[in-house]
Amino acid sequence: MHTRWEREEIENILEQLERGYYPFPGYRFVREDEKIKVLGGGASAWVYEAESTKSQKKTFAIKVLGFSDLFADSEMFRREISNQKTTAEYAKYIVKIYDYVELLVWMDTDNRVVDVQKREDIGDNNTDLSGGDLRNVLNMNGTNADNGDIRMMRLQFILMERLTPIYKKLRFDDCEVFPHELTGYNEKEVLKLARDICTALAGAHSNNILHRDIKPLNIFYDYEKEHYKLGDFGIARATSDGTASTIMYTPGYGAPEVVSRQVKRYDKTADIYSFGMTLYFLLNNMKMPEKSKIKSDMSDEEKMTVDVKPCNCSDEFWRVIRRMISYDPSDRYQSVDEILTEVDGMLINGTVGYQKKHKYIYVLFGVAAAIWGTILMGISFADSFELSLSIFTCIVLALATIKGVKILGGKKTAMMSFLILIAGIVGYMCDGLNAAELGWVICLFVLSGKMTLID
Repeated sequence: MHTRWEREEIENILEQLERGYYPFPGYRFVREDEKIKVLGGGASAWVYEAESTKSQKKTFAIKVLGFSDLFADSEMFRREISNQKTTAEYAKYIVKIYDYVELLVWMDTDNRVVDVQKREDIGDNNTDLSGGDLRNVLNMNGTNADNGDIRMMRLQFILMERLTPIYKKLRFDDCEVFPHELTGYNEKEVLKLARDICTALAGAHSNNILHRDIKPLNIFYDYEKEHYKLGDFGIARATSDGTASTIMYTPGYGAPEVVSRQVKRYDKTADIYSFGMTLYFLLNNMKMPEKSKIKSDMSDEEKMTVDVKPCNCSDEFWRVIRRMISYDPSDRYQSVDEILTEVDGMLINGTVGYQKKHKYIYVLFGVAAAIWGTILMGISFADSFELSLSIFTCIVLALATIKGVKILGGKKTAMMSFLILIAGIVGYMCDGLNAAELGWVICLFVLSGKMTLID
């Protein structure tokens, strides 16, 4: 049996399966330069781009496991699917799974596919399916295969939404980061990522599911909806009480109690630690923290404690991350809801190093708003007051109101600011703006002014 499959061999087998309408009827692999388009690959799985045979408007991803000694058994495979699909029902920030299948594939010595069966059609998981009982199996290419030269392998396929991973390793220790807002080590964008992934983890933890492998490679960006999603529940664990005992982690992201096996069971605070290290990595020029020189007389806590702030991190965000990666699980946040509260507070208040630096601008805008509001209130209650707004002024007011609503919803508003500017200029050129109209416009701009400046 192969210990290492070459890419050409894998794609040859996938093309044969595709001709037999496997793994998913109604879907086919996308070609690029006449080869199946690869989205990514690792020690245990390959991911390929796919499309519907009925419409090419939307693309998908097919994850393939089995071309490795590290493939999951049937029970683990179904558990991964169940965990991710169950959690996705509660959190829109988790990668969606549309379908899955496990195939038993028999091949001859030339890697020609002889026979294929779905796993649920076989029956008992312990049945010996080595190919020894096959007799005169018809080859998919139209020839008979000799029973003695047939071998069987188990392949597992997951059809899921096609998203862009935020981090991709390249050669020579280089990397690619998506979206581009993250490449500039934008703390506000990392805060948005933190909010979305915390929401995903809240959905998992509420179902007593521990992810156990949170890292940049398992976080994806949805360009259409402009938010981040958590994926790859391959080693996630559904528990009865929210704790687990098996040792699973990625070096650098594993919690101290898991890595050093100090406790018999660990809980969701291990996920919180891993996510804290992920945030640290994103704010530290895509580098893990540099540990102090380790001495033989140091305790485990001294060796694994991170006390150096990331390069591109504000003091307030560092306070949150530092607590997330505390050595002692009891010193960390005990739920992601606590982290969400902190992150939402920083996003709403604009505390990303900008607000404090420009706090006098907000004071100036606040004073201006108060003055205009007082004047307009006095005018509005005057007996002779009559307010008449032009169509362009109404458009400006409506757009400004929509902008404020979008800000409260955490949406991007740069385009709304542009539309308000255009409508204001056109209105001024066509009708002009009297003092009362100008005052109302300024008041609404002030209400959303904080985010307008940041946009």
